[in-house]
Amino acid sequence: MAIMTRNEAAYNRYRENRYMRHLPDDKLAERLDYCGNNSFGLKNGKAAMSNPIEGKPSDYPWFGFAWQKWADVLEEYRLRGKTECVEITPPTGRVLIDAPMVEFPTKTPVIDWEKESKTGLGQRIVDAVESVQRKYPQATVLVKYGQKQHMEQLAANGTVRIGTAKSFEKDSNHARQDYETSFEMYHVNGRTVVQCNDYWLWCCTSANEGPIWVARCVHDFGADAAVVIVDGSDFLFEMRNMMRQRNIYAHFQGFRGVDYSDPLLANVQSKGVPFTKHFRYMYQRELRAVWTPKFPIHLEPMFLNVKAGVRRYLIM
Repeated sequence: MAIMTRNEAAYNRYRENRYMRHLPDDKLAERLDYCGNNSFGLKNGKAAMSNPIEGKPSDYPWFGFAWQKWADVLEEYRLRGKTECVEITPPTGRVLIDAPMVEFPTKTPVIDWEKESKTGLGQRIVDAVESVQRKYPQATVLVKYGQKQHMEQLAANGTVRIGTAKSFEKDSNHARQDYETSFEMYHVNGRTVVQCNDYWLWCCTSANEGPIWVARCVHDFGADAAVVIVDGSDFLFEMRNMMRQRNIYAHFQGFRGVDYSDPLLANVQSKGVPFTKHFRYMYQRELRAVWTPKFPIHLEPMFLNVKAGVRRYLIM
């Protein structure tokens, strides 16, 4: 009896639920672009591919989430008869693969490889992260990116800016710009938009998710500095307490990783919008703290000086 390979199993999984059948070619090419962007990080100043089984192995038994999306898009191209056999030369030798008959990438990727080669900032952040993880193996390690003057204040005084969700709609940076108060779903029967009211949030990256993402994000966010926060749990605990004292109208919703969802498959409810993002942002491995107003009001950013998490390292 022939043994099915992991690739074949992944392709069969898509055939059982061909959820991209209704997409026009340009939208399918757009998803191919998202998949490529989610699969690459930075390691030692060079492009590095993610682990194929990284993601949600309980939901995606053959590949992790990002790589399953790769397999799904490739199989949809194959079912449309729009793949071609191409030759590539990896370190293991020349091989023939099926590739989509589309110009790739369809858009300019977010990744700024040139900036890392000039500054080495991503690698310096990774070095700092790995150093503190060896020294404090049980600690929660967070990385916050931003402009030098703001990161200096965070490192020295614990100054954090609690922003508002709607402020990201006007952000000119492609890696940050998003409609954080809504999530659009595109099922076969049509488009559904789930919305929520504005809310306060503070975002960072989990250092435990992998150094290739830490190194990449600093450039994608247009940052020129970062702060590595060693006592992340204590830092968040004090931030939550200070927010409670400063703003009696804020209700803390939690601090956790973002749920990266596929709008073709998602079933998001209004209360889940603050922690849900399109899977095209998955490479950011974002953690966020969210506060919702107890009743609809106009929100403004807030600034807190968090004393906890005094082991903070400024990287420029």
